[in-house]
Amino acid sequence: MTYSQITRGHKGILAALTAALFFILLNSGSPTPLYPLYKETFELRNIDLTFIFSSYGFGVLLALFLSRKLNITGKNAKLMLVASLMVVVVPTLCFSFAGSLHALCAFRFISGLGAGMVTAIINTLLIKFSQGDSAKRAAQLGSLALVTGLALGPMISSVYSQLAFYPLASPSVTIATLVSLSALAIVIFWPKHTPPSASAVGAKATENNDADFSKTRFYLLALCVFISWSYAALILSLGPTTAIDVFGLQSSAYFGYIATSYLLVAGVVQLTLPRFLKPEFSLILGLIAQVFSMVIMTMALEDGSVLSAAISLALSGFSYGAVFVGGAILVNKMSLAAPDWHAVSKFYFIVYLFNATPLAAGWLADKMGVFSALLASIFLFMAIYAVFSALALWLLLLRKA
Repeated sequence: MTYSQITRGHKGILAALTAALFFILLNSGSPTPLYPLYKETFELRNIDLTFIFSSYGFGVLLALFLSRKLNITGKNAKLMLVASLMVVVVPTLCFSFAGSLHALCAFRFISGLGAGMVTAIINTLLIKFSQGDSAKRAAQLGSLALVTGLALGPMISSVYSQLAFYPLASPSVTIATLVSLSALAIVIFWPKHTPPSASAVGAKATENNDADFSKTRFYLLALCVFISWSYAALILSLGPTTAIDVFGLQSSAYFGYIATSYLLVAGVVQLTLPRFLKPEFSLILGLIAQVFSMVIMTMALEDGSVLSAAISLALSGFSYGAVFVGGAILVNKMSLAAPDWHAVSKFYFIVYLFNATPLAAGWLADKMGVFSALLASIFLFMAIYAVFSALALWLLLLRKA
C-alpha cells in the first residue's frame, strides 16, 4: 500500500503526532542561544549552564526507562499521550518565570519527563498508524520531527533575544502554547478505529523485514546514534562561547541561526537520503563523514577560519542526519520483528545518554578553558568515530554479506 492510499484519518493523526514531536523538540533546543544571558543574569559558571542543559535530558532518560513498562493499546494511547503532553506544558511555563538555578533545573527535569514519555509513545504510534513500509516511514517522520525541532528551537530564542522581547520567558511561553495546540489536534484527528497492536503489525511486517533481530546489531546502532548526538551536543553547548571568542561572532543570539542551519541540513538529509541509500549505507557514510568534519573543525579552530568552520558544520549536519535516519529505520524494523523487546524505547534511552556530554564538557571548560576543552573533546570523538565506523562496516555490511 502506497502513502497515497493511507486513509484521510490516518494522514491527520500522523500529521498531528509528527507536529507534537516537533514542538516537544523545539522545547529541547530553545535555551541554547540564551546560555550567555542565563550566565549573566544568574551569575552562573559554565558547568551550571550544562546542568540546565542536562537536567532536561536526565528527565527524558528516566521517562524512557520507565516507558518500557508501558502497555500502549488503542484504548489508552490517546489519554497517555495527551497527559504526557500536559506534563511538558506546565513546567515549561513555570521555567519561563524561574528565578534561580535550582528552579530552572527542576522545571527542565519535569519537562524532560513528559518529553520522554511523549517520544516513546509517539514513535510507537507512528509505526502503528503508518501503512506500507511502516518502519521506514515512521523513522523518517520521527527523525525529521526530532531534528527540525532541535533546529528551530534555538532560532525562536534567537529571534526573541534580538528583539529584546522578554528573551528568558517568551520562548517557553510560545512553545508551551504550541504543545497545547498539538494535544488538541491529536484529540481531534484521533481515528475512530484503533490501530492494530504492535504484535499484529510485527507479524504482518516480518515477511518483508530484511533487518533480522539481533541484540548485537541493535546496541551498535543505538551507540552509533548516541555518539552522533553527543558530538552535536558538544557543538551546541560550547558553540556559543567558542563562536564569540574564536570566530568573533558579535552576539550569542546569532549562534541560534548557526545551530538552526546545522540541524536543518540534518533534516533535509533525513528526508532525502533514504530514497537513494539503504539504511546501512546511510549510517556508515554518516560516520565516515563526521570524521572528516572533525578534521576540518580542528583546522578551523587553529586558524580561526570562519569558512572552514562553516564547511565542517555543514558536513557534520549531513553526518548527523545520515546516522540518525539510518539507525532509526533499522531499529524500527527490529521492533517490528520483535515487538515484545521494546526496541524503540531502549534505542532512545541509549541515545538520550548524550545529555551527559555537555555536563562533562562544561566541567572541562571550567578546568582548561573553552577552546582547549573543545579541541580535546574533538580529538576524543575522532578516535571514537573511527572505531565505530569500522565496527559498523563489519557488522552491517561485511559480516552480513
